[in-house]
Amino acid sequence: MMKEKTITIVSDRRNIVLKTGTILYVLMNRKYAEFHVLGDHVYKTRMTLAEIEEKLGDGFLKIHRGCLVSAMAVHDIKDRVDLSNGEALEYTVRKKKIILKELQSIQEKMIHEFRSENIPKTKEEFVKKNVDTEKVPDTEKIPDTEKEK
Repeated sequence: MMKEKTITIVSDRRNIVLKTGTILYVLMNRKYAEFHVLGDHVYKTRMTLAEIEEKLGDGFLKIHRGCLVSAMAVHDIKDRVDLSNGEALEYTVRKKKIILKELQSIQEKMIHEFRSENIPKTKEEFVKKNVDTEKVPDTEKIPDTEKEK
């Protein structure tokens, strides 16, 4: 299984290590980047969007010049980018087709990675891979022949 990628930022004079899978989106606010993560936490740091893009790598969409969104967090793209946590973000409308293509490309790559990780596809494969049947006690069903009085 793949090791989860992380990014280290300085927020409030502390080093914070964020798992990229917990980052919903990054919004630039002047010289500061606001990392919005699961659990309604926001971490502010002083970084450029280019630095953040480089550190985060694949899996994030640039929906306008000051915002990166995790492809895993995208629920739908209509007049806004709807996220899985219920938030909605504005995007550059004239780039909608490009954003949709990028999202589809990232999703296809994720699916390919899941397939190549040998994840069990059936219940039998899961049991065979994860359950040690030697440690499971033998059980016997004993019918209840007497009713309690």
